[in-house]
Amino acid sequence: MQDPLNLFYSYSHADKDHRKELEKHLTLLVRNKIINPWYDGKITAGSLWENEIQENLKKTDIVIFLVTPNWLSSQACLDEWDEALALQKKQPNKVLIPIIATDCAWRDLVEMPKKLVLPSDGKPVTQWKPKDSAWLNVYEGIKKAAERVKKNFCITNDFKKSIATIEFCSTNSNEITLEDIFVFPNLIRYSNKKNSIEEHIENLEKLTYPTHQFIHGDSQSGKTKLCAWMYLETYRQKKPIIYIDLSQI
Repeated sequence: MQDPLNLFYSYSHADKDHRKELEKHLTLLVRNKIINPWYDGKITAGSLWENEIQENLKKTDIVIFLVTPNWLSSQACLDEWDEALALQKKQPNKVLIPIIATDCAWRDLVEMPKKLVLPSDGKPVTQWKPKDSAWLNVYEGIKKAAERVKKNFCITNDFKKSIATIEFCSTNSNEITLEDIFVFPNLIRYSNKKNSIEEHIENLEKLTYPTHQFIHGDSQSGKTKLCAWMYLETYRQKKPIIYIDLSQI
């Protein structure tokens, strides 16, 4: 079974009753190990609360924003929104979900109208009758988002950048990437039959466990960068793939 996704509550303390109500309606998602919720009430005495919030915001998969006039007037809440937007650019799998708890001017907040808000169409929870129908709509939306995150395969921009960078001796301070200069090496199979890169990739895609292929050659012959190129190419084709650098283990 997959580990539950980390879920972060961003809310105004003046709206703690709304958070408790939402938390109650998400109980089954917690019980079924779909989400693992966190909010600032879990910070222990003596901890640096700002650091705790930032660290949990970084490692969370889903960020819930309980939007009300109180939330919109809180600088701390707005800072969490800005921080989450910045993190989402580096962590594309991170999901930001505004939940409109009460009627407010959420459409005027930068970037928020671009997100899929809950309940449906951004109708505030307090305007639904019965109100439990609104929370059920929110429950189903968060559950669907969690299922989508679990199915997604996406690498971070930082990792993509690191794996694509060429270590190259040059007086030029600009970064050089695989796409700039990578040249396919000659690939020779044990049978001494030369294969094109396309044929080699096709052979790899046909492999099934426990078959393996090894790429070997002289030092600095391009083995690692060939693997990096194959990784990025497979990723571009939206196929799940794992890249392990044993030197880092």
